[in-house]
Amino acid sequence: MKITNWAIRNATTVFILIFITVMLGLNSYMSVPKEAAPDVKIPILIVTVPYIGVASQDIETLVTVPIEKKLKELSNVRSIKSTSAEGASMTTIEFEPNVDLDQAFQKVRDKVDLAKPDLPKDAEEPMIIEINISEFPIMFVNVSGEAGLVKLKQIADELEDEIEQVTGVLDVNVVGGLKREIKVIVDSNRLDAYGLAFNDVITAIQTENVNIPGGSIQLGNVKYLVRIPGEFTSVPEIENIVVKTPKGQPIYMRDIAKVVDGYKDRETYARLNGEESVSISVQKRIGENIIQLSDAVKKIVEKKQTQVPKGIQIVITSDQSTFVRSIVSDLENNIITGLLLVILVLFFAMGFSNATFVSLAIPLSMLMTFVVIEALGLTMNMIVLFSLVVSLGMIVDNAIVIVESIYRLMQEGMDRLAAAKQAAEELGIPMLTSTLTTLAAFFPLLFWPGTIGDFMKYLPMVLMITLSASLFVATVINPVFAARFMKVRKGDVKENLEQLSPWMQTYKNILLVAVRHKYLTLGVGLVFLISSFVVYGKLGKGAIFFSQAEPSNAFVSVKCPEGTRVEVTNRIVEQVEAIVNKHKKNMDFVIASVGSANQSEGPGGGGGEGSYSHLGRVSIDFVDLQKRTRSSKVVLDEIRDELKTLTGADFEVGEQQQGPPTGAPVSIDISGPDFAVLEQLRQEVREILTGIPGAVDVRDNFSTGKPEVQVNVDRAKASLVKLSTSSIANTVRTAVNGTDASNFRELDEEYDIIVRLEEDQRHSIEDIGRLKIANKDGDQIPISMVANIDTTGGIGAIRRKDSNRTVTVEANVQGRVSGEVIADVEKILKKKSLPPGYAISFGGEQEDRKATGAFLGKAFMMVLLMIFLIMVTQFNSLLLPLIIMSTIILSVGGVLYGLVITQSPFSIVLTGLAVVSLAGVVVNNGIILIDYIQLLRKGGLSAHEAVIVAGITRLRPVLLTAGTTILGLIPTALGVGIDFRTLSLSIGGESSKLWFSMAVGIISGLTFSTALTLLVVPAMYMITESMMGRFHRLQAWFGKRFRRNAEPRMAMVGGNAVDIQNVHAAHEAMRDTEQDKPDAES
Repeated sequence: MKITNWAIRNATTVFILIFITVMLGLNSYMSVPKEAAPDVKIPILIVTVPYIGVASQDIETLVTVPIEKKLKELSNVRSIKSTSAEGASMTTIEFEPNVDLDQAFQKVRDKVDLAKPDLPKDAEEPMIIEINISEFPIMFVNVSGEAGLVKLKQIADELEDEIEQVTGVLDVNVVGGLKREIKVIVDSNRLDAYGLAFNDVITAIQTENVNIPGGSIQLGNVKYLVRIPGEFTSVPEIENIVVKTPKGQPIYMRDIAKVVDGYKDRETYARLNGEESVSISVQKRIGENIIQLSDAVKKIVEKKQTQVPKGIQIVITSDQSTFVRSIVSDLENNIITGLLLVILVLFFAMGFSNATFVSLAIPLSMLMTFVVIEALGLTMNMIVLFSLVVSLGMIVDNAIVIVESIYRLMQEGMDRLAAAKQAAEELGIPMLTSTLTTLAAFFPLLFWPGTIGDFMKYLPMVLMITLSASLFVATVINPVFAARFMKVRKGDVKENLEQLSPWMQTYKNILLVAVRHKYLTLGVGLVFLISSFVVYGKLGKGAIFFSQAEPSNAFVSVKCPEGTRVEVTNRIVEQVEAIVNKHKKNMDFVIASVGSANQSEGPGGGGGEGSYSHLGRVSIDFVDLQKRTRSSKVVLDEIRDELKTLTGADFEVGEQQQGPPTGAPVSIDISGPDFAVLEQLRQEVREILTGIPGAVDVRDNFSTGKPEVQVNVDRAKASLVKLSTSSIANTVRTAVNGTDASNFRELDEEYDIIVRLEEDQRHSIEDIGRLKIANKDGDQIPISMVANIDTTGGIGAIRRKDSNRTVTVEANVQGRVSGEVIADVEKILKKKSLPPGYAISFGGEQEDRKATGAFLGKAFMMVLLMIFLIMVTQFNSLLLPLIIMSTIILSVGGVLYGLVITQSPFSIVLTGLAVVSLAGVVVNNGIILIDYIQLLRKGGLSAHEAVIVAGITRLRPVLLTAGTTILGLIPTALGVGIDFRTLSLSIGGESSKLWFSMAVGIISGLTFSTALTLLVVPAMYMITESMMGRFHRLQAWFGKRFRRNAEPRMAMVGGNAVDIQNVHAAHEAMRDTEQDKPDAES
């Protein structure tokens, strides 16, 4: 190749290029941001409209429906879901994957603005939120101990201020603790006695707690500012303000109320390993280095730990940087382990120096990839890092082929310079073709749609960059090193067909048998392929969506009936903690939270106005995988079984989601207009799921509503006594819930001043009925005179999907794969008849499974067509590419047998990726083999001789290229490697468990297809030659027998029979004689 010849002539330039690559690559590796998951742009926007105090049915009618009508006019929308709960409406818009979120955000804002005139006047301003997976917390800092929640909250607030100063931190939130609140507790009896109303108290506080500038005046030569400092400077000052002055007699606040400097009513509980705690969540900015940010936060925590009182612990939980460090460590160890394995294998095949030349491809290709990754603005996330591990064995393929060929030519007597040029000339096009076929396998994956595609697209991208870099190394750098430094070992001569090593002779004998019985060999290959599907169908473990890796984090969610007091929920969560703590030996931290908003699904998950008192959660951080005495999955299964003994709530045992974001393993949507019918269908579907083996944690989002006390105003009576529904509602709200009258400022902090009725005067329906409201004339009117007060169940959150009321029933899976459970559910539901207007459909993971499977199927077909086109271009033949492509089909059988042997389920994403990836990898061996057969045929060898010689000659590079790819993935598949930082054996890395399915798929597929390629491809080549020979003979026979206007063989000349061919020959001779005579004129 020209580029190789140029590189050999300009070796000094190449060496300088290597030095530059090393420097830039190392710098890029150190500076590229490292994070756990890719920055996935989820095309989802959420429109939230708070409307405090309004029931869910009214929220649906007054707020949700008008907004949905306008949003339905948007284009490129996949679905619109909404939740109408008491006090708030939330509408979720999911766009098509390729929609620009910035433009979508503006379009949604425009539609919401158009809907505003149709919304109630007193509804709050709509808020639009963009979902970004990168802005979820990367760690939690927990402050726990026996110092009391006030002290813990104070320490947490101080930590919040310090952590916010760290570069790269997006947001820090403190959850838990007691928040200071100034309470104005009103005595209704005294209020009535003085003839005052709640509004009088609120107005007095608001009008007195002011700080208003009065402009400026000039006194002499000095200009003075005029200010009226009326803000409260101390809590007792509030007691001394005058509420009203009837008949010249002032009524002070202390006369009708108590002012207490206290804390907000406790609505949440949090514990860390059984001790009261306050949690701080830390979010990072997009593209920031998670490891550097984590280290900075840990330094702050370590410093703070030395300053706090004894007995207070500050610990970090759910730290994503730990996972990133683990996979980065795995990558580094796998690269070094793979490098050593390659050198070791090649050492026995080609000697130490040649093995070193080949091994150069690994670090140089990796360093070039790091430079490109930084230039493209990518981060070093788990997908990118695993892509590098996958490419580890592939990037030496071209190097092995070129170095082995140069060495073989030198064995034949060529000098190293000529051998380098000759090898590049022979193998330049085959190497380019084999690299293009591999790239073609990954190219369609760049167009993977949806959130799953955004998550996984980094794998084909990085692999294409790395393999392109390896081709550059093989065509430019490897020949230069070989031309300068390669030597043939003493006594190492080229093997010939008569003098072969024992293992070569064994292969030759097997190959001779395979070619002799070519049809039987092909039949064996077909039996292998067909049997793989039969065996997997009988002995396989079914299909999963992504991975079955052991989780390092898990949770138990608790959902009590809506309206349950937070104290009751807390007691149930304590029982869950007791069950979880039985397995504490395998856990680092057990974090309990009760009543937190993050346990809900937005407004729909709560009971209204931010009330989540019925919800709880116990989060679990397991110890490192190597330190566990039992599998975390087994532990979770046992916890799930023990939870069956508890009553009073629904429990769900969930795992940390690994890989791309998806829904529940089993998710069934029931849609229809009437809630009573939906309730019945929901119960039936739940019973079906409960009865199916493997379905656990059955749950649904149907909300029956929490108990309500409804104050139904008689508008006619209220009007007669000069009262309005608004004034009555505000009075009830202030009495029961409290009203935020103003703020008390102290230094940089602000605290709410809440006006509320005395606690013992707001605990019964009679208490509400006795409340009195002052009308416009100042008369005190009891609420019972103008309203009826009743108790009712009410309706909980109303969920809609694409404008239809929808209830979702979900379940997790235990002991079976989700596909099997869903298949059983589908069989039963198909037999079920539904009322008109109602429908049942599958969502969640099943929806993603179908979309992913459909895409990978199309991608596989596209890969086959692209590879076929590339090979047709190289060989200028249709049959030869078909022979080579048979190895792709055989690799699928290898993948299935590998899954059966390891008893692993077929992962739709990871095993599917393995199959598609193998399509580009396994054909490389076939290309090298067939190309050399064709070269030998041109040199004069028969088809049989060429097949045998090519098989023996290419055996070593074929085995080495396949072997290095397999060896590169062995540490990932087995989870075994060498930790070169501690010089110890590393067993069972968590990242290895995550990618096990893909690693096993590639290893098994490549192993079986390589073994069959060395026999089936030569046999198919001979079959093709035999068939083509018969076809040509048949064509010739038909041509002779049915040739049109055939000339007679004999003719009569002078009465004698003369052969026509002789007549033609005589004419030709006479013509030649005439041409040889000299020109007469000359």
